[in-house]
Amino acid sequence: MAADRDVCEFVLSFERNRWLASCGDITVDGDDLPELEASLARVFRSNPALAARLPARVELRFDYAALPGWMRQYQAHYFNYAVDIDSPGGEP
Repeated sequence: MAADRDVCEFVLSFERNRWLASCGDITVDGDDLPELEASLARVFRSNPALAARLPARVELRFDYAALPGWMRQYQAHYFNYAVDIDSPGGEP
């Protein structure tokens, strides 16, 4: 991780066949994890308070209580990960 990145933590969950990431009053979703990551980047770049924190590292921590039954066979570390979001004009 680059030392100049602000760290933000979001709760990751899976509901009604959609991935969700939430922190306070901010919630984004996606059909799959790449779409969710793109949604996170759009929200960070379009929200002035969040854009001021860029570049940022978003740590996604899975809400294990919401783990779908078909995924319970996998180990917990598969669902906790980080996404780096660069300033506007960069890639998510």
